[in-house]
Amino acid sequence: MTPAPGTWTGPRAGLATSGTFAPEQPSRVKSSLKPFCCRHLKVILAGAFLLSCLWTAWRVAGSIVVVQGESMLPNFHPNDYALAKPAPGKLERGEVVVLEDGHPECALKRVVGLPGETICLWRGQVFINRRLVHEPYLHRNTRTYPNQKLAVFILGQGQYFVMGDNRKISLDSRTYGPIGIEQIRKTVSQSAPKMIFLPATLPTRGELTRRPVDGRGAASYAKG
Repeated sequence: MTPAPGTWTGPRAGLATSGTFAPEQPSRVKSSLKPFCCRHLKVILAGAFLLSCLWTAWRVAGSIVVVQGESMLPNFHPNDYALAKPAPGKLERGEVVVLEDGHPECALKRVVGLPGETICLWRGQVFINRRLVHEPYLHRNTRTYPNQKLAVFILGQGQYFVMGDNRKISLDSRTYGPIGIEQIRKTVSQSAPKMIFLPATLPTRGELTRRPVDGRGAASYAKG
C-alpha cells in the first residue's frame, strides 16, 4: 500500500513511530529580506526624486525677494514680493534684475542699455545709439537726467546700463556707470510694457531732427 502524502509508516529517529507529519517548511530568510530591500530601495528612489524636483523647482522658480526702497516706483513698491529667477547668460532690454552695486544689499533695477550700445541722456530724454526711446512703464512726463556731469555712456562687451523706474531718486548706472554681467544675480518676473524706439535722433550741433512717422509732414527742429 502506497502511503498517502504527508504520512509515514516506519520509525524515524527522535520522532514518534505513528501518526502524520507536516511537510518541511522552506527557509523564510530570503523571502523576508526581499521585501525589506525593496522597501528601502523605494525610499531611496523616492528621496532622490524629491531632491531632483526641489532642485529643478529652485532653478526654474527661483526665490522670493522683498522690495525695499522707492527707486522702482511705480512698478515695485516697498515691501512688495517678487519672484526672482537665476539670471541667464544674456539679458534683454527692459528686464528687471537683482544686482550687486557695491552696497551690502542687492539692488533692483531695469536694464536699459545692452552690450556695445551708446547711451546718451539729453534734456531729460534717453537716446540709445542716437535714437530716442520711450519707456511706457514710467510715470507720465518722467524726465531722466544724469546724476553726474557725464551724460554719454559707451557700453563694452558684457556690460549693461541699468536705471531705476523712479528716476528722481534712483542710484543707478548714471552714477556708478555700466555694470558687468557678473554683477547681475537674478531676474525678476514682471509684466511691464516694452521700451519703444521713436522716430527721432540725437541732436547734431544743437539740433534735434524729428522724422515724420507717416512721411507726410515736414521735419521739425528744436534748437539745443
